[in-house]
Amino acid sequence: MLIIYSLYQLSFTWFVRNHEKKLEKQARSYVDRTYPTAAAKYPGNKDSQATYQEWLQEAYEARLAELKDSTRDVTVSYGITGPISYQKAKGEELNLGLDLQGGMNVTMEVEMSGVLSTLANNSKDPNFTKALANADLRKANSDANFVTLFVEEYKNWCLTEDWLHCLPTRAIQN
Repeated sequence: MLIIYSLYQLSFTWFVRNHEKKLEKQARSYVDRTYPTAAAKYPGNKDSQATYQEWLQEAYEARLAELKDSTRDVTVSYGITGPISYQKAKGEELNLGLDLQGGMNVTMEVEMSGVLSTLANNSKDPNFTKALANADLRKANSDANFVTLFVEEYKNWCLTEDWLHCLPTRAIQN
């Protein structure tokens, strides 16, 4: 469920970025069509070219702000509740830190002992819980796969104890 929710939240960021990239292209195209380049306007004068280039950048940013404002009610996607406007998606997008603004990776760490417990229906079997606890302790000092450590611990525990106790109750009854 967490993965689905995370993807849902990330979708707003994707829709906003996609819409804003289109607006950036439109703003750049507008500035390029409307104003001459710095080299064409001030040939041979580097200082004037640099000043004019800064002004062109300001004109681009102003045009981009106008486009963003004028498209705030444009539908960028459809969600569970219906159409989603650019303004609503912008409000729902994930705020990325400076380290993630150039790209984004999502890393989720899953506690394997919890997964194994859940898969075993939260077994109270002492052999299982002891093997799980020992695998947890070993994992702190090992790069090995947790499941491998658990299997090793379970086998070791069963070899040191009466092995009949390691079998499920149904297997002993049959």
